Amino acid sequence: MSTDIPYGSWEPLTLAAVLQLLADAPYTWGIAGGYAIEQFLATPIRDHADMDIMVFRDEQLHLHSHLADWLLYAADPPGTLRPWTAGALWHS
Repeated sequence: MSTDIPYGSWEPLTLAAVLQLLADAPYTWGIAGGYAIEQFLATPIRDHADMDIMVFRDEQLHLHSHLADWLLYAADPPGTLRPWTAGALWHS
């Protein structure tokens, strides 16, 4: 399996699209990163190239299962991405 990330072939979801996608999610989730800060401040700060979603560690496989048809990546500090394959737990 290639670990190359197809940066040129994707577009980030809007906040509204994420809310719709995860509206019936059977796990706890939230918006993180820049969008979360903007929601807290109630004002936009800048354009965003991505959407950060957080889930509790013990529910992460529920998210993966919920988005089984998606190509998912995990963000590892300090800012690298890796493919997030089915059954693989994310940890820092």
